[in-house]
Formats: sequence, structure tokens, C-alpha cells
Amino acid sequence: MLVRESNISTAPSPKAQPLTRSVPIVVPIDPLPHRPATGDCVDSLPTITHERVVARGGPAVGWQSVKRGVDVVVSLIALIVLAPFMALLALRIKLESRGPALFVQERVGQDGKIFQLLKFRSMRVDAESCSGPVFATPNDPRCTRTGRFMRRYSLDELPQLINVLRGDMSLVGPRPERPYFVAQFSQSISRYDDRHRAKSGITGWAQVNGLRGATSIDERTRYDLHYVEHWSPGLDTQIMLRTIVEIFQGHNAY
Repeated sequence: MLVRESNISTAPSPKAQPLTRSVPIVVPIDPLPHRPATGDCVDSLPTITHERVVARGGPAVGWQSVKRGVDVVVSLIALIVLAPFMALLALRIKLESRGPALFVQERVGQDGKIFQLLKFRSMRVDAESCSGPVFATPNDPRCTRTGRFMRRYSLDELPQLINVLRGDMSLVGPRPERPYFVAQFSQSISRYDDRHRAKSGITGWAQVNGLRGATSIDERTRYDLHYVEHWSPGLDTQIMLRTIVEIFQGHNAY
């Protein structure tokens, strides 16, 4: 963006005083946020350059460190305490069906970054070989017996504590989705991509309000955007406490 202001002067004469007049050049204002301006010159004239940035949501800079600290401490303690139970689940998965105990899947995280999400495998290894990417359904025939039990109590999500510890995710935030579905929802749902302004979470505002499973993606997006735009330590605490209740109630968990 080039901003110029010229001083037009006329030479003094016996009948006229020197005249100086400022002529502003009006430049349209870009409504999106920018980083601080940097100075430069073109043809010896000053210019102002702005660099466009993506609007961010979630915690302010100071609170980001606090939120990250909570994520690290809680996920580390949970992994240590739950390690024996998680080992038993992994053994049960291996004994019941062929294939690995852990399931690795690409998900879209903060700022659209792709990461590898970890879960306990709850379905057959060839679950989507014929259908392609699809959502789970109630009494899904692709689930194993152990898998159905884990999904009922969200135990298949426990390995995501490793994702939290690594920094891929947070304990609380919008649930990350697969790139295949993100591409679809971004085209059909207004502001869907704004969910990615905050770090993805194991649990979120939409989930504790019963929006999981075969529920409206529009409604989930609305709740996720509320979280992104109204984040607070109290909201995170409320979501974590309500998650414990939701695990035992099992609304739309399958």
C-alpha cells in the first residue's frame, strides 16, 4: 500500500505569499487485522507495508501459556495413572481381533495444520475399505465387542493424551475432523474454518452439550465458535467437569 502526501509550493512573487497546500491521497482501509506496519521507500517516497494475518481466537497470549501448562501437567499425570489400564485395553484389542491396538488417523488441527491423531482401534482394520470415510452409526457392525465398550465410555480417546502432551491438541477445544470432511463442511457451513482458530481438544463445548455422533454439524459448529470466541479458564473448567458426567451418561456415544 502506497501512501503519498505532496507539498505543492509556488514561488514567492511581489503580489503573492508562498502557498503551501497538503494533498492527501486516500487509500481504502482493509478491514482485516494486520501486523504492525513497516517502513520502506519507492522513488524516494515513504511507503507503509502491512502484512495480512489470520484472526486468532481462544486464549490471549498470556493465558495460552497457562492453558498449555495445564494441558502438560494433566495429560502427563493422567498417562502415568492410567498406564496399566490402557495396557490392559491394548491387550484386549490385540486378543480380540487382528491388527494394531492403536489407530492413527490424519486430522485437521489449529490453523489448518494436519496432525496424526491417536485412538485405540475400536473397529475392524478394513472398516472403511469399501465405504470410504464415513461416520460411525448406532450399533455399527464394524465395531468389535471391546470397541463398542470403549466407544460407549469414550475410552478409545485415551491415547489422545499423548497428542495433548506433544502439543498437537489441548484437553479442551473443538474436536478435530478428518481432512475429507473438513473440505466438505468448509464449503457448506458458514465460518466452519473459524473452528481452527483454536487448538483442537479431546472434549469440547459441543460435546458436553450432547452434540456428538449423528448430530447436526451446523449446531456443532455454532457451539465450537462460541467456545473459540468466548474462551475463559472458567469455561475450560466447566467443560472438563461436565465431560466426566457426560462419559457416564453416554449421550450419543457409539
